[in-house]
Order: sequence, then C-alpha cells, then structure tokens
Amino acid sequence: MLNVVGEFLGSLKRLNVRGLLVLCGDFRKSILSLSRLSLTRTLYVPGYGHISREILDYAKVVLKEFTFLNSPNDVFYRLGEEYDHVVIEVYDSFRPNVVIAASEMVKSGGTVTLIANEWEKWNPTMKNINSQGYFAKYLKNALFKSKSILIFNVDRETPIHYNIPSRPLVKPKVKLKIPPRPKSNIKLLQLCRTQEQVELLEEVVDFLHSKDRVLIIKGDRGRGKSSALGLAIAQALLSRRFGYITVTAPSSESVQALMRMLYRS
Repeated sequence: MLNVVGEFLGSLKRLNVRGLLVLCGDFRKSILSLSRLSLTRTLYVPGYGHISREILDYAKVVLKEFTFLNSPNDVFYRLGEEYDHVVIEVYDSFRPNVVIAASEMVKSGGTVTLIANEWEKWNPTMKNINSQGYFAKYLKNALFKSKSILIFNVDRETPIHYNIPSRPLVKPKVKLKIPPRPKSNIKLLQLCRTQEQVELLEEVVDFLHSKDRVLIIKGDRGRGKSSALGLAIAQALLSRRFGYITVTAPSSESVQALMRMLYRS
C-alpha cells in the first residue's frame, strides 16, 4: 500500500500539482496508513454521521501530528489557511461545500485525502435525503474522470483507480501592463502577480483620496485577494494617511498570505 500511495504523493510533489487520494474500506486501516506516510502540516476535517465521532477519536490517538477541527463546519472559520495536506472524513456522508472549502487550503504539490467506506457500499448521501443512490453514482463517475487521483482499497491493499498527469501543468506567464504613469508605488506594482492586482492598487490610491469609507475586494478563490490586500495595506501606509491599520480574521493562520506579502512590501 505504502509503495503505491507513496509513489502517488511523490509524483504530485515532483509535478507541483494538487491531487486527490480516496482511501476506501475500514477507517482504522485508512488512518493507520496515513500515520505511516510522514505527512507534513496536515489538517483533519471530521465528518457527519453516527460513526464520525468514533473515527475522529481514533484519528486523534493515531495521527498526533495533525491539526484537528472539532466540527466540519469549523472549516468555514479557517479559510485562508494553507496546508500541505487536508484529510476529510466522508465515511458516512459527503457535504460538497465542506470538501470544496477544505480543498482550497491545499498548497500545490499536496493532497486532499477522503476517508471513505468500502467503494461498493459507499453511499455518501445525507441520510435525510432520498436520492435513491443517484448522488453516489454521480460522485463515483466524477471521481473516475478526475485527473491526479488515486482511489485505493485499504482492505485489499489494491488501487481501484489511478490517474496522474505525465508532465507538470505549467501556466503561461502573463506580462503585466503597468500604467506609464502609475498612481501607486512602482515597487509594489512590481510585486503583483496578476493584472487584477495591478488594477486594484491603482484603485486603492483613488479610494485613499476619496471620501469613501468602505472598499470591498471580491474575487474567486485562488485569485490572490489576500496578497492584494497586503499590497493595498502597504500602499495605504506609504501614503501616510494612516498611522495604524488593524487586520481582523477568524485566526492568525487565515492571514498568512496577507502578512507574507506585507512583509515583502
């Protein structure tokens, strides 16, 4: 088992892509398998259902180096944190909003691991919903179409499905268009990674000189909002219009990206 999963994890790290690992079968075997992989900086998200508390208690004993949430809903208070790996228990039920939110915390080269029931028996539909197995069928078909995925039967120690890109997924570099006479600090503009961040910094200058009091930054996940906010704070401080700026967040880990960019600025 360790050879196949270890090879999968190594390939993800080498290619610098995120991957999905689904461990199917007895949850004790799945958790013991994770304990032998020497995973770094890993978040454990518990599940819903009558057996989830038992699984969580067992995981806390075996996976001592992991960071544990007490409830799956706690993930929504930790958005913005980054981990090498996230383990999500979906043994009894599968909540897409929790899985999506937790998956966004994984860094490139890391994994999202699902602890699931036996593949043939796994019907992760909320028990108060009568889907007649349609959701389970849809989910399993979708997983088989996914890239960078390993579905592994821990009882038989055999892979059910294995797919990974053969080469790194390289995004084309985009040359940023910096205004010939920028309103914001040129060194901050040179730290921008996207054109949206450049445009935001220019708008921040206008905001600082206006009578407006609220600036809202919206964007999809992974678009660099936290880093852009760090640049915006640096621009505000350089304008000397603020002596102190207070940053609030559910946890200090949630503002890591913002503080890193502010430090670089």
